[in-house]
Amino acid sequence: MLKKLVTAGVILLTSSMSYAMCGAPYLAASLGMKINTTSGGSASAGAPVNARVANGLLAIGYGVTMLPCWYLGAEIFAAQDAGIDNNDFGSSVMTSANYGISVLPGFWFGDRTLGYVRLGAQRTQFSQVSAHSTGGQAGFGVQVNLMENWNMRVEYTYSAYGTVAGMTDTQSDQANIGIVYRFE
Repeated sequence: MLKKLVTAGVILLTSSMSYAMCGAPYLAASLGMKINTTSGGSASAGAPVNARVANGLLAIGYGVTMLPCWYLGAEIFAAQDAGIDNNDFGSSVMTSANYGISVLPGFWFGDRTLGYVRLGAQRTQFSQVSAHSTGGQAGFGVQVNLMENWNMRVEYTYSAYGTVAGMTDTQSDQANIGIVYRFE
C-alpha cells in the first residue's frame, strides 16, 4: 500500500510541476540612456564627473513561470555605448561597451504584465581612461505582453563599480525601453 501511495504521489507531483512550470528562451533588444558618474579623481581634481551615454543592448535569456504568478529569468547581455556629452572635466567616465549576466525574479500581475527585479554583474569598458571594471547591478522593470510571443519592456538599472582608474565611487544609472521575442 505504501509503495502505491508513494508512486501515486510522485506521478501527481511530476505532472503538476510540468503544468505549473512553463519556460521559454527569448531574445531582447533595447535602447536607452545611461548617466555615468564618479565623485572625483585625478581627471577632475576631486570634483564630480558626469557623462551621458546612449546605449543599445542585446540579450538572450530563459524565463520560467512557476505556479500561477511567480517568474524567474536569467539573461546574458552585451551593450554598445555612444557618448553624448560630459561635463567640463573631460570624458573620463565615458563608456564604450559592456557585457554581463543577470537574474530576473518577478511576479505576474494578471495575464499580461510582469514586474521584475534585475540582479547581476557586468564588465564595462571605460573608453577615455582605457580601463575595464566589473560592477554589481540592481534594477527593476515592467514587461507587457503585446501579442503572441512579443513583449515590450521598460526598466531602470543601477550599476556600481567602486574605484576605476583613480576615479572614486564610479556608478551608472540607466533607463531602457525594448522589445522581447519569446520562443514558445
